[in-house]
Parts: sequence; structure tokens; C-alpha cells
Amino acid sequence: MGSIVQFIAADPDGLLPPAAQVKAALEILSRRFPIATDICVTEHDTVVLIDCGEDLMTVRCPSCGADLLEDRRWQQMMDSAWEAGMRHRSFDLPCCGVNHALEDLAYDWPMGFGRFSLDVWDPDVTWFLPDGRGDATQARAILKELGTTLGVEMQAIWRHL
Repeated sequence: MGSIVQFIAADPDGLLPPAAQVKAALEILSRRFPIATDICVTEHDTVVLIDCGEDLMTVRCPSCGADLLEDRRWQQMMDSAWEAGMRHRSFDLPCCGVNHALEDLAYDWPMGFGRFSLDVWDPDVTWFLPDGRGDATQARAILKELGTTLGVEMQAIWRHL
């Protein structure tokens, strides 16, 4: 079984970066992950969920800490957002009534939303894991380098396949 690290813009509604910047970002990733089986770009017509797959443990309200995976509340919000073309992703949460966007919920493992991702397949590194076993210094350096190249703040989503 493999894994994928997907680098996405922190702002899911941001514009797609120009081709020259994407090419430069792919070169950075090729240098940083030299034995990855593939490094590519994925683009979508609309905002999509970039998920962590089976590693998802909880989705918590950032205001009260309630687990929104219980009783399928998070899934219902996702279904509603999807039906609206992912243009409306903010909800009054059922736990405490506070309004939050789906991308602002506390996901364990991290997940995000976006229109494009830079995908590193089978990176074969442990220093990038988001569960505390990784090397945060190296991870931050890559995110900063990609962000500078693309002109946007970046985040990484790790997914085991």
C-alpha cells in the first residue's frame, strides 16, 4: 500500500497558479522527494475535499470541541456543500450554533479543500508525517518554499492508500 502527500493552497477559493509557477513548484518537489514514484498536478473545476483517507479520526468544532463525525453531522454538511457546488461551505454547527466553514474545522488527520493540488506519490519519507513523528522543520521549509514560489500559503495533506 502506498501513500500520497498533496500540497494545497490554504485558501481553497484562490485562483489556480500560472503554469510557470506550477512548473517551478514541481521542480522543488522533485528535488525534495527524489525517490517518489510520481509528482504531478491535479486541477478541479470546483473546490473539492482533499482528504486523508482512512487516517481520519475526528472532525471537531473549533469552538466547543464536539466531534462532528458522530451522528453523521459532518457528512450531512459535506453533502449539502457538495449539492451547492462547494460554493457554500459555512454552517451554523449543530453542536453549539457557531458558524464555521468546513475548511476551518479541526481535522485529525489534517484535511483541506482546494481546486488544485501538487501530488507526491509514494514519497517514501517519514519526516513529513503529520502525527508528530515528522520533522516539523523540514516540513515547514517545504511549505514555505512552495508558498513563495506559488505566491500563496500552502498546507500538506498526507493520505495512506
